Amino acid sequence: MAPRILYIDHEDMGRLTLGDFLRDAGFEVVLASTLEEALERIGPDAPGVVDVVVVDPHMPGLDAWDVLETLSGACGPLPMVILTWELGRLEGLMPVTPGQDSGWLFLAKPVWDMGLVQHAVQGVSGLSGTRRT
Repeated sequence: MAPRILYIDHEDMGRLTLGDFLRDAGFEVVLASTLEEALERIGPDAPGVVDVVVVDPHMPGLDAWDVLETLSGACGPLPMVILTWELGRLEGLMPVTPGQDSGWLFLAKPVWDMGLVQHAVQGVSGLSGTRRT
């Protein structure tokens, strides 16, 4: 079964383009344009609903780190691919080291090679013990 991805991005063009690409690559994709919409879509059973969260944490009116903390609290141990313009700043604020140990992977925007996102999702989804059955 292909991983189910929750992709959160407030920018319509990016969300729809990457969402279509990931669907074409064989993933199931749930789209959300706000943090609130994402939390509604996954509900309290996030690990049973999605396998990977892909997020641009820069939401209007919200601090990027608050977005990541809220998602971590709601989604538990789910792996995340974090797409951001401010890669260095966010990594410097992380309480854990991103990467294989945390299940978080950062990609700098703009992402010109969609295959890189596909590879990132495949990589982090293999790290999680929370795959849906």
